[in-house]
Amino acid sequence: MHDSHGQESQRRGVLGWIAAHPKTSISLCLLLLLISVTVLFDRAAQGRVARQIAALRAAGMPATLEDLQAAMPDVPDDQNMTIPILEQARMLEAIKLTEDHLRQLPYIGLVHSTPSGRRWPAEQIEAARWYLDQASDALPIIHEALKLERGRVDVQWKSPAFNIPLPEVFYIRHVAKVLALESAVAAEDGNARRAAEILLDSCRLERSLDGEPFVITAMVRMAVHALACDRIERTINLCGLSDASLQRLQTELRGQEGADYYKQALFGERVIFIDTVRWLQSAPAGSMSGITGGGGFSTSSGFPIPVDAVWKFLPILPRLDEAAGIRFYNDLIQAVEDPDAASIQRVKTAESLITTLPIYCLVTRIMMPSFSRGTEVWVRSVGQNRALQAAIACERYRLATGGWPEALDALVPDYLAAVPVDPFDGKPMRYAQTDEGIKIWTISENLIDDGGDIGRLTVRRNSYRPKDAGWVLLNPDLRNRPAETEDK
Repeated sequence: MHDSHGQESQRRGVLGWIAAHPKTSISLCLLLLLISVTVLFDRAAQGRVARQIAALRAAGMPATLEDLQAAMPDVPDDQNMTIPILEQARMLEAIKLTEDHLRQLPYIGLVHSTPSGRRWPAEQIEAARWYLDQASDALPIIHEALKLERGRVDVQWKSPAFNIPLPEVFYIRHVAKVLALESAVAAEDGNARRAAEILLDSCRLERSLDGEPFVITAMVRMAVHALACDRIERTINLCGLSDASLQRLQTELRGQEGADYYKQALFGERVIFIDTVRWLQSAPAGSMSGITGGGGFSTSSGFPIPVDAVWKFLPILPRLDEAAGIRFYNDLIQAVEDPDAASIQRVKTAESLITTLPIYCLVTRIMMPSFSRGTEVWVRSVGQNRALQAAIACERYRLATGGWPEALDALVPDYLAAVPVDPFDGKPMRYAQTDEGIKIWTISENLIDDGGDIGRLTVRRNSYRPKDAGWVLLNPDLRNRPAETEDK
């Protein structure tokens, strides 16, 4: 009887406390409800991320740094062209240039490109010979390395992945400039055979970056490719090339067109994002400032609070952030299935959705650079490659017949498997005979055919930007013209 009375008193005490503190009781109930809902949403978000990661792996795509490293090509050191190239590139970077050298050196210095088919002024050739003399020990080793079939940069994979240093890729671009200088001097000397050998190596230099899963590496690769293409056209217009040399270059360019390095780069960027989100969850508060460049926000008392301290307070927020970022990268990668204008538009559409994400998607909002420009450059690179393949085919046709083809159809099937398609609009590559020779072009990013405004026969100025992209091959009597500041 006594125990029953005590229990009844206790119940009355709890009910009495609730009756006496209604607001507090309601607040506690709401807090418990909020915690329960948060836990449920957190589990749902965790499940969503797990399904996303599982889907990536099921599709054979990397989801972690370990996956990324395992996907890298296995190239033994003695077969890796990149190792000796980088060793020599560091030596080339150490060459001391005076102000006079910078003013006179093409490619490496500050000199504007001359019109295609024009010889360099004597002072530029002299500066180029001086530089190549300084590089005489490194260049034979580079050319020997480029006979190898494969290459890869040794990346030190570790978290946080966004902080992985990649200085080597810029050394590769410098090597491309030196090879361009070397091929140009050979062409100026009229040594077409040597120029062709260097040009082939210039094209093969891209292989030193095979499998590198970074957008910055993809951009460097595009720059290397553009420089090689530029030199091929200029060499033809200066000293000409044999049909055998042209055919080898055409084959190399055709093989490079199918490379999927841009998509591989986006695979890597997605992994870097996933790694960064997970690293931040266990990193000390304030670590996000290394990504954002800011320290956080201040309370009413002026005391600064790191933004990731709030972000990490509720586990659901990082998981929602991670899911949003993975979804963005999935859309981005799906957008670049083919190099065309539709890819560019799909990338822009995906990027526009970033700004509509909730504010708690901190990492997704701040870590996403603009990929639309990189996609445009990628599509342009493919277009210029196709245009140059067609231009080389036209030159081979001219060597065989004595005249230019009336249309690109005449090159099929002897010199081209098919008329190349402009990736920007899906139409046949533009081709025209002119008073100077022929020009072949892609309409470029503005999606307007500006009649072949490619600027190959004028002195390049910083303020001038051609509206189309392509190449000009000159009639034989207009090649190897004397040096001038600009066309008269």
